[in-house]
Amino acid sequence: MADEQIPGYNKAAVTRRGVDEFLGLCKGIIADGSVCEPEAKFLLNWLEGNALVQTEFPVSHIYPRLAEMLSGGTLSEADAQALLVLLQSATGEQGQQAAVNMSTGSAFDDPQPRLNIAGEVYCLTGDFAFGSRKAVKSYIETLGGTVSDKTVLASGCILVVGCKGSDAWLHSTHGSKIKDAVDKRAKGCPVCIVSEEHFINQALNAERRLKERQAYEAERQVDTRNAYRDIVQGKYDGESPVQPEPVKIDGIDREALRAGIEKLKAEEGKLGIEFDEPPLSLRGRTFCLTGTFALAERSKLEELIVASGGAVAKSVVTRGCILVVGAESSPRWKTSNRGRKILDALEARAQGKPVVVVSETYFFLAILGL
Repeated sequence: MADEQIPGYNKAAVTRRGVDEFLGLCKGIIADGSVCEPEAKFLLNWLEGNALVQTEFPVSHIYPRLAEMLSGGTLSEADAQALLVLLQSATGEQGQQAAVNMSTGSAFDDPQPRLNIAGEVYCLTGDFAFGSRKAVKSYIETLGGTVSDKTVLASGCILVVGCKGSDAWLHSTHGSKIKDAVDKRAKGCPVCIVSEEHFINQALNAERRLKERQAYEAERQVDTRNAYRDIVQGKYDGESPVQPEPVKIDGIDREALRAGIEKLKAEEGKLGIEFDEPPLSLRGRTFCLTGTFALAERSKLEELIVASGGAVAKSVVTRGCILVVGAESSPRWKTSNRGRKILDALEARAQGKPVVVVSETYFFLAILGL
């Protein structure tokens, strides 16, 4: 029956039955673990005689590939093997994970995107190894995301497909949510489709970042309260609190240190930070240290600062602070917990607050007079 002869209310049902029939044929063909040329040609002829299913997922991914394989009239051994894998994945005949792999090559975004969880909208389908959908939903909400319970939102949504799979999406239409997401994405809607495995990996990273951020914020609140307390008590009125004798540094090999500093400057250039180079003294100044230091342990630097009349804060104090960045810090500092101090300092500096950011090498050059 031609497409135009099928009443609208029957067309969807006929199409679903057609996809079911096609996948049934595929299962029969691959039952022996191989696909031969006559079988491939039979499938192609069947698809060409059933135009309704050609644009339906997952047939829409198989039909053009199959036509390409047989465009020369024969099926090569390599194409036969590739077709076998494609049909196995489409029908789920290699198990649940293989069915997910079908989506990896077709429905899943490639590459699958980085997920923040917080502020993002999710939709769930399939059965999850993580637990029930209710448990997955609760986890997403704990990390600051939201879940659309029933539909894939065209306004923006990330569809997560449970890796355990289920017959609801392994047969025929592969699930209405997956098909809906594929269609909306094809129309340019901001819709992504990801596997449970990818989602869990990204969510665990998001959870780690959230906990680090919470710990950092708690630490910063304590430092802020301590800073205000010190101001009230007059500890930062220009007079230095009682300090031990300054650390003696006359015995160092200045030439060797200078040579080491010159080598480190190149590494610091990879950090992508616009460092300040102000006149620098330790007495009466508040310092904050971050990153990995090359020339001395952080604890030793803190002792040096305090012994010389300065103060050390655990977080950036926006009323006045010098942030010293270790020369061996990761160039990926923007995505690490330590990077929060740098971001806070740069933001405060941009707002005109008395915060400066100096490199480890400049810190040593300045305080040692090299």
